[in-house]
Amino acid sequence: MGPLLTLSRLWNHGRPGPCSCQDLAGQGLANFGKRRPTFGATVLPPTKVLFLSQILTKTLKPLSSATPVGSPATGLLLHRYRKSSTTSGLQLGAIKAMRMEKPLEELYKVRVERKVSTERLSELGVSKWSMWKTGKAKLPWDWQVDQLVYIEEGEVRVVPEGSKQFMQFVAGDLVRYPKWFEADLYFNGPYQERYSFRAYGDD
Repeated sequence: MGPLLTLSRLWNHGRPGPCSCQDLAGQGLANFGKRRPTFGATVLPPTKVLFLSQILTKTLKPLSSATPVGSPATGLLLHRYRKSSTTSGLQLGAIKAMRMEKPLEELYKVRVERKVSTERLSELGVSKWSMWKTGKAKLPWDWQVDQLVYIEEGEVRVVPEGSKQFMQFVAGDLVRYPKWFEADLYFNGPYQERYSFRAYGDD
């Protein structure tokens, strides 16, 4: 029940009848003197005034403790926005994590076949490819065309440009480096490979 409705009911049901100064004096209120004009309203006894003030004090909230400006719908929208923003952040984090978990070979489109069989080597004609060898070294490299490499001896670490991770290929691996790929090659000892340049789409 609202405070104004309570006040109205108390006002109407507890309305005193005509009052005189003599009546007031009988109640110990002679010092009030003559009644002041109330514009048609009825003066409530002090006991009821005190009772109503207690109700209003308990019912009405002061401005300092009032609800912050903004409708409940606005708060709900803000809550949903924050929730969706958090969800979006989690989704982006998951995507980044997935990208980090992907092998570098997949990210940079470097194809590798491990422990290639002699049948596969014969099929490709690897024995007729050009040969290249080196010792311990670090070489910056960029590919202007696709290159197919078969490692006959040693190993190489391939660090893509701008990356802190590396791919590692060892003897017996068949590696295809894509065109425009750039990386630093690290050789920790004697290394030998056979290679063949390939056109795009030529396997």
